[in-house]
Formats: sequence, C-alpha cells, structure tokens
Amino acid sequence: MSASIKRSLSFRLRSFKEHTKRFGHQVFGNRNYKKFVIISDSRTGSTLLRNLLNFHPELIVEGEEFKIVKSTSEKIWGKIFGPKLDGIKYVGFKLFYQHPVIGDNEVWEYLIRDKDILIIHLKRRNVLRSLVSKKIGLKTKMWTENIYSGKRLPLEERKIELEIGECEEYFNSISEYQKGINEKFKDHEIIEIFYEDLADNRKRTLQQFEKRFQIQEFSKDSQLKKQNPESLDQLIENYDQLNDHFKNSKWSKYFE
Repeated sequence: MSASIKRSLSFRLRSFKEHTKRFGHQVFGNRNYKKFVIISDSRTGSTLLRNLLNFHPELIVEGEEFKIVKSTSEKIWGKIFGPKLDGIKYVGFKLFYQHPVIGDNEVWEYLIRDKDILIIHLKRRNVLRSLVSKKIGLKTKMWTENIYSGKRLPLEERKIELEIGECEEYFNSISEYQKGINEKFKDHEIIEIFYEDLADNRKRTLQQFEKRFQIQEFSKDSQLKKQNPESLDQLIENYDQLNDHFKNSKWSKYFE
C-alpha cells in the first residue's frame, strides 16, 4: 500500500471518529461543564498545551476555531460549547491575540461578558524566542515536530536574520497585547502559564491544572518536541548586532 493511500485512509478514519464523537455528544450529551479559553500569541506552546490537555478524558480543547470566521462568531461559539458526554468537566479553545484575521470579532465580546469563563493566558518569557520560531517556521514551513520523527533540519537551513526594527515592533506589540488581556479580563479568573515551564517542568505545570480543575492525574504525555533547541546566537545570524543594540534597553533580558 502506497504512502499516499495510507495517509488518505488515516485521514478518513480520523474524520469518521470525529463525526462519531460529535454525534454522540449531540444525542447523549449535556452542558454540565465549565468553559475556558487559552489566549496566547503564536509560537508560545499553544499546540503543545492543547495536545497535553486533550489527552485527559475530562477535558476537551478545540483549536483555532476563530482564526477565520466564515459564518458568525455566534455559530462557532455554539458549536464549541454544545452538548458533551457525561464526564467532561471543562471545554475550551485556543485564541490568538490577532484572531480573527478574517470575519467578525464578536468572540472577544462573548469572552468579556462571560465572567465565569476561565482565562488561561499562555506566554513565553523570552519573546525573542517566539519571533525566531515564527521566522524559522516561515522559512522551513515546519510548524510541529514529533519526538519519534528522527528528522530535524540542519542548523544551517534554519538560521535566520532579524532586523532591529522588526524586533522592536514585535517586542512592543506583544507587550501591548499582554497588557490588553489583563485589562479586558480584570474581572475574570486568569491563570498565567509560561511555555518555558511547560517545556522544562511539564509535570509541575500540569499539576496546576489538576488542582485548579479538580481532575485526576494526567497519564499521557505529548509526542511534540522543541524544534529549535539551539541557543539564540546559533539561530540568529546577526545576533551580535542585535545584542549590542538592545543591551541597554528593557528588552536586553531576551538576549541569553
């Protein structure tokens, strides 16, 4: 059997399982669960976090459902927070600072009005790392990597160059986005999670969810791994130039 046929069959099987699951929720489900949302920038570990949480039988985490709103936010919201089978305690989804990129942005109003929805604000302490990850992803077209793949592009194929202006713009924009989240949701419960903790001390980070959600212990781990574990001076061709420029600024902490 060819690889393309295997991929096609695998995709159809996943689609069938997903439709079966949704049908079961609609017929036998209820809404006896609590809502949450993971708010973050891209390249901050949101795929890893969603992957980990979805392994838990009491949690459901949808993806970037509001990236492009083709219908209305109301319809997407209703689809996410529809009936679920008994045993599901929390249902959530991912939302990036810039979403939606197309369509109405009423989802933000829904979140602000619903004071009971839990806000999980996922950040990265080193914002420069996020920018580097984005640039490498755009260059290589590789956005995730499995621990069993055994494939990693050579460092030379992943190296990138950054302009001082784009760094300053990115640092300022992320700072403003994060301040905005704190202001918008000052009346909500907010949990801050950092990518570095999730990557380096996963068990302790997941224990926060176990305690807050009052759920059983996580029993599975993710197969995703760091794509660019090298130091920043190895990944950025003009690292010394950037380091010299920012060394006396408030952004100097991003240069390891």
